[in-house]
Amino acid sequence: MKVLSIMSRKVYTIPKKSNVDEALRIMFKKDISRLIIVENDYPVGIVTIRDIMDRLGSSRLKNLPPSRIRISTVMSENLITITPDADVKEAVNIMLERNISGIPVVEREKLVGILTKTDLIKLLRNEERVSISPVFQKINFTVTPLTRIVHIKRLFHNYNLKLVPVSEENKLVGLVTERDLAKAFYGIRSTVEDPYKMDVRVRSLIAEDIMIQNPPYVEQTTSVGEAVNMMLQNKLPGLPVVSEFTPIGVIQKGHLLTFL
Repeated sequence: MKVLSIMSRKVYTIPKKSNVDEALRIMFKKDISRLIIVENDYPVGIVTIRDIMDRLGSSRLKNLPPSRIRISTVMSENLITITPDADVKEAVNIMLERNISGIPVVEREKLVGILTKTDLIKLLRNEERVSISPVFQKINFTVTPLTRIVHIKRLFHNYNLKLVPVSEENKLVGLVTERDLAKAFYGIRSTVEDPYKMDVRVRSLIAEDIMIQNPPYVEQTTSVGEAVNMMLQNKLPGLPVVSEFTPIGVIQKGHLLTFL
């Protein structure tokens, strides 16, 4: 199967001279997680919701609002691309090896599409023969509604996560994604000008303030196809894995690529 047959032809781009505020407004409005950065209509980089979350959550920015942060300081410049006639398996290998979630599709130096993990896992929507058990990521930490989001941000990096389950009395009650963190940091930086108050506000935010309540979940025995469909229907980067309603791990889109 070729990349051309499953790639998304609609590609959202933004000029390199743009700022983070403009980028996030597009991401939130279009419900997307990445933008291709262009200069003179040529793709020169990519920026993801994760990149922006990291930058807006950094204390090094002091009191800079999103409108004053250039997208060129946040984007990844080493753009990895693929051609439309490349094999899908090649794209899967690139994503897994480089730990990336999207690859711009370029033909004759022209941007013609983008291939994302979402596009790829759609191929598994009817896979009912195997469960997620062999590939889901177990967790050995606990996040409660009172856990500060600065700690959750560290968990994302320490465990290469895009979401964390929130539990109370060992029962799943919520979910925090990198998009939720980005929205929280964006809201604070857009409205609070005093650097001290901004830092205090960031550090005082807790999971309960931003989490998705009563989120969908799966169990170890859930089939790959069912997990994929739940992710797509709920527009989530992954799902909590529970045992008797107690979070024991997460299953993310990247984990499912191993079945392709």
